[in-house]
Amino acid sequence: MSYSALGQKIKNARLEMGLTQKELCGGDITRNMLSRIETGDAYPSLETLCCLASRLGLPPGYFIDDSDDGESLRNRRLLSMIKNEYGKGSYALCLDYARGLTGSDEEFRMISSVCSFRCGVEGLMAGELRLAAEYFDGVTGELSEGDVIFPGYLADAKMYSVYIRSFLAHSAPGEDAEAIAPVLKCGGCGNDIVKIAAISEMLKNGADYAAKLFSVTTFSERKHRAVCEGMILCAKGEFRQAKIRLIEATGSQLVPMLSVWCLSLLEKCSAGLKDFENAYAYSIRRREAVDGLK
Repeated sequence: MSYSALGQKIKNARLEMGLTQKELCGGDITRNMLSRIETGDAYPSLETLCCLASRLGLPPGYFIDDSDDGESLRNRRLLSMIKNEYGKGSYALCLDYARGLTGSDEEFRMISSVCSFRCGVEGLMAGELRLAAEYFDGVTGELSEGDVIFPGYLADAKMYSVYIRSFLAHSAPGEDAEAIAPVLKCGGCGNDIVKIAAISEMLKNGADYAAKLFSVTTFSERKHRAVCEGMILCAKGEFRQAKIRLIEATGSQLVPMLSVWCLSLLEKCSAGLKDFENAYAYSIRRREAVDGLK
């Protein structure tokens, strides 16, 4: 690559980032040297090129690849931002960035499907079933049966979406719990998680209504029933009994998002019992469990 072409790439990347020459230089190279590189009067050493690339959030190879253009620069920067936000667990923000990707259909579908699934899981944990279903539908919209990209995401997303919408279709506020029984009696470990999330949402109609739903619900595993019962007892303010059920559940092997759920409830129960030392301990464990989800 010619001196001038390399210099122009560095300048374009700098302007794209909104940096002045002084800001890009930092304390590593002089402004005069950067100016000479950008105008094609000097060629950077490998060490200098790596330093500039790092500051610009791009791989060094980008600057010496003749095939890269402005669109590629934007995609690379967006992918770097997506990777950074994914590590923080900011999946909704990752989705926003992914929508800006161009000319990379497979990569876009992979990123969008994974982040949509993660957002759906977060919606489940928060009891936001309609929002969760929309995110799970986003996974099925990006992937198809013939896709080899994370086929498990597609199968799980379809199951969650169908089950959530089935539940919501039979659970209008105030409706008798018996009318929802056919949906709540479906089996499957994955369905257990949706049932817990669904009953969590029904707590908005009162703890007694949620308890009535719970009484007609079939769980495939005892530990999942304990989680749900502990959640309802906590909502009723029966913190001591709730802790017993939740501790029983956490003594079993729970999927990560249920572990977070349990620890959050245990933190709340401990605070309700004025046991602030344990409340703090549970908050630490909860944060560690959240990190494990990322």
